[in-house]
Amino acid sequence: MAIVLAVVAIFGGYLLLKPDKAKTFTSASLAKRAGFGFYYPSPMPSGYSYVNNINAFQDGQAYYMLGRGNKHIVVREQPATGKSLDLTNLSNPITFEAAGGKAAAGDVTGQPAGLVLTGSTLITLNSTGAVTPADLTAVINSLKLVNR
Repeated sequence: MAIVLAVVAIFGGYLLLKPDKAKTFTSASLAKRAGFGFYYPSPMPSGYSYVNNINAFQDGQAYYMLGRGNKHIVVREQPATGKSLDLTNLSNPITFEAAGGKAAAGDVTGQPAGLVLTGSTLITLNSTGAVTPADLTAVINSLKLVNR
């Protein structure tokens, strides 16, 4: 009986002290948590996929990453607070209309970056790993509203 109690105590202690598993979100679960229109690329640009372990919903903002080898595009979505794009952080911005709304593409610290403003959502896209401007623009143009 003492051995059984010892095993139960050890197992219970392990369950109490083990580190929490990091919470991961799918694009669908991010859309459900968002109190604003949530956008996701569909179809996904050629060769890119959703990086399942790099995503979060934090401080009322949704974050997710798209990857293709060592190329990554980080997408942040949050409630829109204005009616126009603030282009001050983009170098050499080019504005255009995208399916989701008003858009701009340029670069931040030498890497392609973009913005999209829909009726309720501000979407910010940043990249690492030599993402091409064409890849970033393809993501912007493929953003579609996800039904919650």
